Amino acid sequence: MELEIYGLLCEYLAGIFVPNAIHPIKTGDLSKPNLVYEYYDDSAGTVHTGMLTLKIISPSYDEAACLSAQVKNRLNTDVQGQSLLSDSYAVRCLLAGGGCLYNSDFDRYEYQQIYTIRYARR
Repeated sequence: MELEIYGLLCEYLAGIFVPNAIHPIKTGDLSKPNLVYEYYDDSAGTVHTGMLTLKIISPSYDEAACLSAQVKNRLNTDVQGQSLLSDSYAVRCLLAGGGCLYNSDFDRYEYQQIYTIRYARR
């Protein structure tokens, strides 16, 4: 499912982030806004569940807030009413929390979004 998550993020967030700005776990290039994600699978059976944590990293608070709102509008299927579709899965994302912090070590703002996801094979 990890590769499916990466593919869905690239597809549904196209146009928000420049190419090669979506990374699992961590990023090394802080010169541009980035999206870093972690996925935890917590399921078995037909309908699977998991947790997806996103961090939108930017040198500008305003830019980070704007990007965060755009990401939420595209991924929060509770608002859209439609599943995100990949070749193999139908995925529902429900925003469960998040917030913003300033990382003084890197002089960057990090907007975090935490989603509970459910998915099933198509």
